[in-house]
This record gives sequence, structure tokens and C-alpha cells, in this order.
Amino acid sequence: MTPLETAPQPQIPLVLMQSNPDVDSRLTAKTLQYLHTVGLPISDELGFDFTGQMVLLADGVVRLVSSQKGREVCLDLEQNEIIRWEDEVEQGFINSSAEQFAQSVQAFEHYLEHIQGKQVFGPFYDNSDSTKNRAAYANALADKLRAIDPAVFERGYYWPAFIEEIENGL
Repeated sequence: MTPLETAPQPQIPLVLMQSNPDVDSRLTAKTLQYLHTVGLPISDELGFDFTGQMVLLADGVVRLVSSQKGREVCLDLEQNEIIRWEDEVEQGFINSSAEQFAQSVQAFEHYLEHIQGKQVFGPFYDNSDSTKNRAAYANALADKLRAIDPAVFERGYYWPAFIEEIENGL
């Protein structure tokens, strides 16, 4: 097992989505149950601060209302995927489902606290500007995200952009 798999999972706050008949009638049973009984994650680091409200937009997209301004995180009803609405279709993909989105956010928060924060692979920053350790950090998170949702590296740029930032020491 990798260090990311063996470290304790953080308990990140989740927000239950409120019932909205216009939206609920269009969700799959699994997504409906997940959103109303488990919820979506709050992450200051990633800028996710969901209010619990869902709004049906044009073209079968549900906006998952956030208290923070910025690009809107949405649920594409046709594909049942989490997307960023203002992005182009090929760049908007975040995760294949609400559940995988929540698991990916939790994996990222876990990575920050228990892997990078505790310098599991050695110093993240050092005076030599070596990328050796950063590659180990990036690979640990990428492996975990790939195990949760393989499509994030095949179809999206959201999570791969974080991996690239880790590799670059940001």
C-alpha cells in the first residue's frame, strides 16, 4: 500500500443538497440518493463552498450553487458528470459522478494534510530545486485520483492541472 492509502482519511465537511423537484425528477436514482444523503464536499483549498441549492440551467445542466464566486461547478444530467459550466466541453469535465467528485476532493485534502504536509517523500521544497521529490508527490496523488476515476486523466484537465502544479512545485 502507498502512503496515501494507509494514512487516516480526513473528515471533510459535506453539504446535503436540498430537494428541488425540477432537478430531482431528472437525476438518476443513484445520484439523487448520493446528493441528498451524503452530499458534496466543502474545500477551502479548492474553493468549493456549496450551499445545498441546485438550479436547473439550460441544456440539461444543474448548477451546484456555491457561496464563492468563480466558475460554476455543475452536474451534466445527460452524462451524469461533474463539470465546470463556463469551460469548453472538452475542458469542463471534472469527474464522472458526484460520488467520484467527492472522493477526489477528499483524496486531494488527504494528500495536502497527510502526504505533502508531513513530507512523506522528503522535502517538497529544497535548496537544490530538485524535482525528484515533487514527482513522487505528484505520482501519489495521481495514482489515487486515477483509482477513484480513471476518466479524469483521459478526459479532463481539472485534476491533471493540479498534478502539473505539484510537479512544478506550486
